[in-house]
Amino acid sequence: MSAVTIKFENDEEEYFCVGTAIVIPSEVEPQEGRIIVFKVQDGKLSLISQKKVEGCVYAMHSFHGRLLAGINAKIALYKWEAQIDGSKELTSECTHYGHTLVIMLDTFRDFIVVGDLMSSITLLQFDGKALKDVSIAQQVQFVIIAKIV
Repeated sequence: MSAVTIKFENDEEEYFCVGTAIVIPSEVEPQEGRIIVFKVQDGKLSLISQKKVEGCVYAMHSFHGRLLAGINAKIALYKWEAQIDGSKELTSECTHYGHTLVIMLDTFRDFIVVGDLMSSITLLQFDGKALKDVSIAQQVQFVIIAKIV
């Protein structure tokens, strides 16, 4: 599970996002989870939106007014969009595959460092449309934490 506070692009409100998983003991990795978006109203958390995802949301990070999420073996970038009925929800902007188990994310400008539990560190760059590989560590290392300094 993971959590992050975020101000989405074109929205002045601050939201609290929680990443979850539905754990079934017979599954090696969770196959289903949710990203739940809350807002503080009158001193209480109010449910604003939720998005079903295919896996556990192990890591999340605010990124250029969007939500970056590490979900099992992929990275997903979500934008916050208004719907016809006036509600808002997370919609997928792009995804990046090729990881084993994404456990952490950090960002600097357009760069994203991905900490993978089993296959070390990957550096990605967002070009405005897609997440592209910049560098992949060749030596396999178990990653506990990684930061861009």
